[in-house]
Amino acid sequence: MPPWAVSILTTVGAAAILAAISYIIRLEMRMGTLEHRKMQIGEKSLPEKGTEKFWDAEIAKQSGKGLRKISVPIEFPEPFKRQPQVMVALKRVDLGDYNVNIHRVGVRAESVTVKGFDLYFETWNESLVFEAVASWIAYTA
Repeated sequence: MPPWAVSILTTVGAAAILAAISYIIRLEMRMGTLEHRKMQIGEKSLPEKGTEKFWDAEIAKQSGKGLRKISVPIEFPEPFKRQPQVMVALKRVDLGDYNVNIHRVGVRAESVTVKGFDLYFETWNESLVFEAVASWIAYTA
């Protein structure tokens, strides 16, 4: 055994070195299991073009219940190895017409694949939505 190794063993102790090596091995094993878990996050606004029907009060009145929805495709920055779960939530919303006492707006994820999903913004009845931003989290366990 080289003299420097003997010096380290006597200074630190063999038990401490073995504990450190054991810790590194356990950490590497744990990292291997975490490799299968993955999470990505993002946010998306209503598109700037093609949203006229979404916020037009006349279209809302003419269409009976006034259900309007817009689909926005979301592509994950990096594809998942298996289909993720996706959670979406409203981050910011700009509602119109203060005379209407009830405002309705929703977001949801549909058609989830390993590469992305469709983010739906929707409103109904006479609710007016001028802007909406949704945050999303996609994850695999």
